[in-house]
Amino acid sequence: QRMILPKKFIYDILPKSPVAFIGTLVDIVDHNQTGSLHSYDLTFENIQLLRGNIVQEKAFLYRKQSHPITEQNDEQRKLELKREYLACLNNSTTIHSLFEIDFINDAAELVQIAGLPVGWSKQTDEYFSPWKNHHRKWWSSSSDTFKNVPKCNDCQRPALTTGDSITMSVKRVDNKSQFELTVTNTSDKPVQIPALVCDKQSKIILWHDSIFVMSNLNNDQHFFPKTNESDEVECVELGPYQSISIILDITMLNNLILEQDDTDISLIFCLGEKSAEINL
Repeated sequence: QRMILPKKFIYDILPKSPVAFIGTLVDIVDHNQTGSLHSYDLTFENIQLLRGNIVQEKAFLYRKQSHPITEQNDEQRKLELKREYLACLNNSTTIHSLFEIDFINDAAELVQIAGLPVGWSKQTDEYFSPWKNHHRKWWSSSSDTFKNVPKCNDCQRPALTTGDSITMSVKRVDNKSQFELTVTNTSDKPVQIPALVCDKQSKIILWHDSIFVMSNLNNDQHFFPKTNESDEVECVELGPYQSISIILDITMLNNLILEQDDTDISLIFCLGEKSAEINL
């Protein structure tokens, strides 16, 4: 069977996915099953991107397997052509979860959910952050600065986003473990970036307090160690068309283990609701 997850799990799965879109399914190519893993090539049209980046002219790989979040008595339904689906992806090409939707009734709410920072989830009126085990002082001491922003129910980190005019890109530098991340203001006006914070006094950008990394191997979040502890922060502001960059070393990430013979690996660098992907 081709599993479609129940819509009640969208609030948990969509915000944790670095890439997501909605579209109409127009073609299914069924591959041979390998063990418990079953895969398909899926082609969509009328795609509306919710977050991340995709290559729209290519089919997407969907690897169907039992999903840990589902209950045993949840109905497992088959994919059908000409139906509208929400696709949640590990990277720009591989779908991990599918939901059947009604575009007219669901699209606006899905756009709102996709506006949460990557890795977050929402349950009723409570928010939960992937940063809860990586506490920073400024989450509570800067509460006035972010008083109108939803906060994690567990750790009080504010759910900070980048805004529509901000883009991200990443490229490898000479050292195999080092990557240059660039954040750009694409507008002709100065823009504050809530998800990218700096110390209020020194103005030093707290990149390690703002960025985390996911891989397509397991979709876990990996964090950099804090390098500067700040009691109070403010949003970084970029001028018109301004870019800023940082060199990040992935050997500093917690619990990220890459084997020598690993192939087809991609890393996704996350800032607020935006992400930038690079293949290793």
